[in-house]
Amino acid sequence: MSESEDVAEAIDKRMMALPPADAEDSPKAPTLPASTAHAPGWIRRRARNVYRRPLLVSAIGLTAFIAVLVATVVAPLQERRAVRATLRPARTRPDTISIQRHIRMAGSVLQLTDSVLLRARQSSAQSSSVADTMALERTHDSAIAARASAHRWLLQARAVDRDMDANESRAKSADSIGASVPAMLAGAGALGVVVGFAVALALEVRDPRVSDEDEAESIAGVRVLASVGEAPAMPVRRRRSDQEMPPLVELDSEAYRLLFAQLANRSDNLPLLAIVGDDALTTAVVAANLGAVAARQVRDVLVIDTDIERQSLSSATRVRGTPGLVDVLAGRVEWAAAVRSVVVDRDRTLDVLPSGAFGAHQAMDSMTADVTQVLEHVGRRYDCVLLSAPLSSAGGLSLTATLASPVVVVRRTRTSVRALQALTGLIRDRGCPVRGLLMWNRGEPVALSA
Repeated sequence: MSESEDVAEAIDKRMMALPPADAEDSPKAPTLPASTAHAPGWIRRRARNVYRRPLLVSAIGLTAFIAVLVATVVAPLQERRAVRATLRPARTRPDTISIQRHIRMAGSVLQLTDSVLLRARQSSAQSSSVADTMALERTHDSAIAARASAHRWLLQARAVDRDMDANESRAKSADSIGASVPAMLAGAGALGVVVGFAVALALEVRDPRVSDEDEAESIAGVRVLASVGEAPAMPVRRRRSDQEMPPLVELDSEAYRLLFAQLANRSDNLPLLAIVGDDALTTAVVAANLGAVAARQVRDVLVIDTDIERQSLSSATRVRGTPGLVDVLAGRVEWAAAVRSVVVDRDRTLDVLPSGAFGAHQAMDSMTADVTQVLEHVGRRYDCVLLSAPLSSAGGLSLTATLASPVVVVRRTRTSVRALQALTGLIRDRGCPVRGLLMWNRGEPVALSA
């Protein structure tokens, strides 16, 4: 069985389990219960979101690592250098043993001369001459002076020893400041990882983001119609038509075909459908790819960009942003002159109506009646009309987006729970039902210049 047949069979099975998509004869989609703030598995979903954002965890962890590194490595090293700068240069220790030997020798000579002089003075013999006695006294005085000098040398040597001991003690204390550099690096790295995950988890708990399809369905109260997973490896575009096709428009995507199969009516047409989301470029990419799938079904398709703030659809399809819808509404140009064709396959093109001049969504809301007339006019010309209507930079939603039952694009781990609740609530408050959700389970798209 070929790949196209497998996809067709999967779509047929999905369609058999779903109600018809005709607005006239299909009942409303069953709503799902709203999610509670801390339902079972809530914290697991928060931790999963943190795990899916390695760049955020790495940035926070790297900051913590640098801070710990400065506190535990750089500061102790600077303190160690400062202590070593105050140390005296290394000296040779004095020889106290030889000094003590001189003291003992002087003491022996002193004792000997003392005993001899004592016997000479006590003896009454006249054999001892005065000259001998004077010589003994000089020897005695020299021994006293030598021993006193040796004692002074010993005191000075011991003072030098104490000073060198204190110097060595300060050197050892300087060496003991902080742990070893490898140990501190390992500890700082481990602490950085823990702090990075903890801070990212705290940010996620403070402003939780949609983690999976079940959570998105419980928040919005409608079903997930399709999920856009990681883009497969794109084949080399050898044909000229493939090279002219915008890079963000995929050649073969089962998710968009499944979405089209669930949204199209029994004639495989999409008379009017709005694609809304919190990210402008992602919303435009989904609208362009859904329109490309419809165009490959031999349908006349028009995709209208209502994002007059950023011209996101023009970036996704690589067409000029002006003139466009604003110029058509202002009467400066006919809508047919503002439409541009984009190649989406061999002999298949997709018509794109850019947003026109940059401005605010309030300007578009003031011309809702004119937009309705334009949509009625182009609806008679095209089988499928898609509106790319992302949230404004201020978080508002253009009234044009609720002219038809929209499909909400939810980015996994990017769309916040608060934004999804506000978006679906705003749509329902305007009396417009939500057709369903599209889960965006890949990285952020990057627009390339035309």
